[in-house]
Amino acid sequence: MKNLADFKKLATIGSKWEAKHHLTFAGRDENGKAIYTTKDLGVREVSIKQSNSIAFKQVKTDGTISDSWLQYPKASDCKFTNDSIEIYEGETLVLTYKQAS
Repeated sequence: MKNLADFKKLATIGSKWEAKHHLTFAGRDENGKAIYTTKDLGVREVSIKQSNSIAFKQVKTDGTISDSWLQYPKASDCKFTNDSIEIYEGETLVLTYKQAS
């Protein structure tokens, strides 16, 4: 995967992606500064694909399935490797999606 267009092509309905959220709040340090950790969201399947966004199936804590939406980011807010996309807000890594094998 080299660019956002490649991600859009690969993220077809039914494709599976390993998702990680890198800004999960984990409390505060002794100075009151927020501490964030990475949360593995597991493997998610693409359920809906639109021209401006994509939805991944997620299982809620009560066992029901819902859609978790991702608005396609600007290409300048992303970094790409062979099989993953990293999405940033400014300099901060927010999400990673990697093709599940």
